[in-house]
Amino acid sequence: IAAKYLYGATAPGLAVTADAVLRATTTLDGFPGYSFGRLDDDFSADRESLGTVATTDDKGDATADISLPETQATTRPLTADIIRRLLDSNGRAVQHTITRPVAATGDRIGIKPRFDESAGIAQGSEADFDVIAVGPDGKTVDKPGLDWTLSRIDTNYQWYKDGSTWKWEAVTT
Repeated sequence: IAAKYLYGATAPGLAVTADAVLRATTTLDGFPGYSFGRLDDDFSADRESLGTVATTDDKGDATADISLPETQATTRPLTADIIRRLLDSNGRAVQHTITRPVAATGDRIGIKPRFDESAGIAQGSEADFDVIAVGPDGKTVDKPGLDWTLSRIDTNYQWYKDGSTWKWEAVTT
């Protein structure tokens, strides 16, 4: 981080604070059309304050080493939004966000249909899929012996009245 005041003077001694927001995705760069992670894997985005991560030096420069918070277990790829704020001497903040993929701890399984998903497939016809495994380094790996199950998932919506408000809940079978 290189901090300068409006007219070019260096900005020494300013605090840099940060927050981390972890989000689940279903895609990985370099593998278009593939979907990663289980459909029923409910990962809720989590925002955590990382506090003060750096202070600018005499030249107005700062380097922040940021460690991401522990996350809940998920089969989906994660991205991290790092929200950095530089606080000037009056307490005003200049904020920037960077988004980066979170390194995987294991292999990820991806699936890509060989048919046009928007058009669907005719009843009784074959549905072909490509399946890959991607290692933590982002390269495909051999994964012999994968087991899979094809399931039909139906979701219906149950409406109910709560006081004077109508609400709904999804019922999946």
